[in-house]
Amino acid sequence: TAARTACEDTHVRHVQSEALLDLRGECLERHRHELGAAVRLLARADPAMLANAVQVVHGLPWIAACEDLEAVASERRLPSDPEQRATLTQGTAELGEARLLELSGRYAEAATLAERAHDRAEALADEPLRAAADLRLGSIAASRGDHGTSRRLLLRGIQTAEGARQDELAADGWIRLLWVAGVELEDTEQGDIWVGFARAALRRLGDDPLREAELVHNLGGLYYRRGRWSEALEHYQRALEVQRARLGEEAPDVARTLNHIANVLLMSGEPRRSLGYSQRSLELRRELLGPQHPLVAASLNNVASAHLQLHAWDDARRAIDESLAITEGSRLAEETVARELQARLAKEEPRRGR
Repeated sequence: TAARTACEDTHVRHVQSEALLDLRGECLERHRHELGAAVRLLARADPAMLANAVQVVHGLPWIAACEDLEAVASERRLPSDPEQRATLTQGTAELGEARLLELSGRYAEAATLAERAHDRAEALADEPLRAAADLRLGSIAASRGDHGTSRRLLLRGIQTAEGARQDELAADGWIRLLWVAGVELEDTEQGDIWVGFARAALRRLGDDPLREAELVHNLGGLYYRRGRWSEALEHYQRALEVQRARLGEEAPDVARTLNHIANVLLMSGEPRRSLGYSQRSLELRRELLGPQHPLVAASLNNVASAHLQLHAWDDARRAIDESLAITEGSRLAEETVARELQARLAKEEPRRGR
């Protein structure tokens, strides 16, 4: 449908040039390739892949992006040399597949593809592809929990993107760097610096509500690290409003932000309000991801924390037991948190029969 519309815009409605039609066609071809990659991944899915299937599907790019004439017009044309064109197209396709592999939790395979794309960029001396490869490698490192390496790669990718005038890449890099440095590495002073660069990058892009929401969300995380609960809550709620409006209620990003709001309310001593947000996050994640997903355990841990603050011991125990049933032996952060909550319950719960 999108391809037909693009064709008619040139040959029937005469509202765009042949050059724009070609660019929209190239954009749609990239999206089609990623859809094919997602289908191939899910067709040979193992249990670990199936646990992340929803993130893979939600991670597919929006076809509507290819209808944004201003954005499409700003994209560079592929080289006229057939060999260079094929190399660049292959590198771009590898990065798209690497992103899906990262979303599916297959980080080693994702890194291999991203490194291959980086090698192609080096061979072509192509800065936009090199920037995209570095940013993907930085994202994969963050997903693996190697936040120091992630910060280094993200910075390198951003610098290359800025030099190549790749505004979308630079904006995505700054927004991710804010979370990695300011939240994960708890370097809040550095986080403050990256906020300014992220805002500048978004101003260059113009109206981009979802990227703006992601920046606002990550800024909420920065305030959370500083213990500034009211400001963290304000930013998370602003992000949630945009995510619900743009993505709908049943989206992984919405469930994530709901759970982060629950975190803030726990820390600010409002367990009853926190419980409402964490229970809604739990419902969404069960529906979207299935009852055995680790992110379900993350929401259960917040439910348990709220019940502990409310001295609802039986409810807390049920949530902890369910979280441990999901994460037992996984060595995931969610299991560690559940164990800590279990120990806290044993310490705080009054002995029965007293």
